[in-house]
Amino acid sequence: MPPSTDEMPRNRLVFVVEDSEQDYDMFVRCTEKLGIGIDIRHFETGDLALEHLSTLTGVDREPSSIPKVILLDLNLPGTDGREVLRQMRELPEFVQVPIVIFSTSTQPADIEESYQNGANAYIIKPMNVRELRDRVEVILKHWLFANAQSYEVSQLT
Repeated sequence: MPPSTDEMPRNRLVFVVEDSEQDYDMFVRCTEKLGIGIDIRHFETGDLALEHLSTLTGVDREPSSIPKVILLDLNLPGTDGREVLRQMRELPEFVQVPIVIFSTSTQPADIEESYQNGANAYIIKPMNVRELRDRVEVILKHWLFANAQSYEVSQLT
């Protein structure tokens, strides 16, 4: 059951950096079936995500333009997810934004490198829709709702 409107954080913006249209569509369908009302901004390449992020830095930005959580695939065309993660963590506006790696890679080196570069979680993409829905639900409930109050308070200090 989704949280009540009173429990939902004000900012429900989620960035999804994913080149597979099929994986992105499945993610969107999962969120719709879960009844979790979020605003999704999709980037098909690491370069597009970084270009957009560069417009969000500085004092002129709207606080609501910073995502509540970022789902990031590692294997992207152009600038890959590993480099996107490194560059995101260098931007002061994104130091505290949770970044969840959502990848098919099961390689221990990818997992270790992701955590070393500042990923908050590493989720291996499941092969079936039910598992995907379950994992998406856990990700969103944890990063959007369970940590919402402490995250919003930390943004004020």
